[in-house]
Amino acid sequence: MKDSILSENLEKCTKTQIVEFAHPMLFQEKSSSFLGFENQCQQLLAQKLFSILERAVAGASEVISISSIALFLKYLWHRTYMIVEEGIILVAFLEKFVRNQTARGVKILNTKNIGTMLIVLVIVTMKSCRDKVCLNQFYADEFEIPSAVLNQSETTFLKVIKNEMWIGYSDYSLLFDEIKKVKDTQITN
Repeated sequence: MKDSILSENLEKCTKTQIVEFAHPMLFQEKSSSFLGFENQCQQLLAQKLFSILERAVAGASEVISISSIALFLKYLWHRTYMIVEEGIILVAFLEKFVRNQTARGVKILNTKNIGTMLIVLVIVTMKSCRDKVCLNQFYADEFEIPSAVLNQSETTFLKVIKNEMWIGYSDYSLLFDEIKKVKDTQITN
């Protein structure tokens, strides 16, 4: 009895796969709508990151742009399999860092270290979200930054945020709701 039910389920799955392979347009529609959503999320997150950096660092727009941040996020999406939720946390960590930096009256973030800061944000985000993470050496090799610089930058980042890795519900949910609107808009169109 169990064998026949299992056999039927396998047959249904196989038929579905055959239909998808026989009609590549079905697969293209699914993948292109997902990629469109993914690109929109990357763009929204890039805009958020740029906005925070522009407010926090004088002359940031001369060093970095929304499109360069979006390209960085796209690279991470494909290279480290970063997901939307991690992108949201990345933005929340940057907001927390800037808020704490301002409250302390220090200026650590500047035009010379924005790129390193973005990489450190990724490292800290991945470490807070995943069970298994890439070592800092991976990012050092990937972006040709000495690992000692990354390690020191990560330590400084953690000191500024007072080692508080918790992202509050309100911080997360505001960004999540914006992304949800993007997805809802895409579904209705």
